[in-house]
Parts: sequence; C-alpha cells; structure tokens
Amino acid sequence: HTDNTTLKVSYQLSPRHRLVGMFARSPGSDEASSGSRFVPLESTEILTQTNRAAKVEWQGALGPRLLVSAIAGQGGLVALRQIQQMSLSTPNHFDRETSYQTGASWNDLIGTRSFYRKQVSGNLNFYPQRTLLGTHQLTAGTVLLFGTPHVSFPNQDTGNYRLVFDRVGGV
Repeated sequence: HTDNTTLKVSYQLSPRHRLVGMFARSPGSDEASSGSRFVPLESTEILTQTNRAAKVEWQGALGPRLLVSAIAGQGGLVALRQIQQMSLSTPNHFDRETSYQTGASWNDLIGTRSFYRKQVSGNLNFYPQRTLLGTHQLTAGTVLLFGTPHVSFPNQDTGNYRLVFDRVGGV
C-alpha cells in the first residue's frame, strides 16, 4: 500500500529568473514482506518505508547566451522491518529437506534504517554566437552531496539464531 504526495510550484520572478520548488513523500507498507511459497505469513516481516525528497531551484538567464541554475535539496528514506506479532516468541525454523521456513523472520534487516542526503549544485551554460566546426555549448558546474546513514538492528526477542532441521541417513 502506498499513499504518494507530490507538490511542485514554479514562480516566474522576472522575465529572466524563475524559482522552482518541489516536495514528494511516498510512504508505503507491506504486511507480508519476503513471503513466498516456502515462507508463510508467520515468517514474513512487516515493512513500512517512507521516501521523501524536496528541492528549491533558481534558474536565470544572465544574458542571451548565458544560463545559470542552482539547486539545494534533500532526499532519503526511513524503513522499519518488524517480526510478525504471531511469531514474537518463536525462533526461526528451517527444514533443509523441504526448504520450508516457520517461526520468526530470518532477516538481517529487522530494525530501522534511514538514509538522508543533502545536495547543493549549480551550473553555468554558455552558448557561443560564432560557430567553429559546428555549434557548441560550454557547461561548467558542480554537485556536492552530503549523506548520513543511521541503522539500528537490535537483538531479537526470538534470538539471533535459526534452528535447522536435517534428515541424515533417511532419519
């Protein structure tokens, strides 16, 4: 299930300058993440994740052949994976013969992870009037990205282990 929201606003400051702003948010949830024919509901995890992005951009025409733009923005996500309520006290079981898994989810990502990145960028475009072996566009610019990941994968109440069942010699 997702519930996306996007907002974009553009404002013409003057005939040569424009401001653009954007915000997007995309929360989603999966009540049975990682499920398959060998992984029943009790062994799946509940995944909730929210992605976000926002920016402000200035675009300007400093002359008939000189364009400039600058952007400041940020984006990232917060994701939470939880063990199903019905399996909070049952360790994970794996049967090698059938590949069937029961009990709590066996996923290294149970917990919270978030990552947000900030960006500052700008560029300058010049379109020369004269041609020399064709027409050209000269561009110079830079992008700076700053990011910070945060993770929390705590010990699980069901234990940080998996019970593996093997059949040896037909037994």
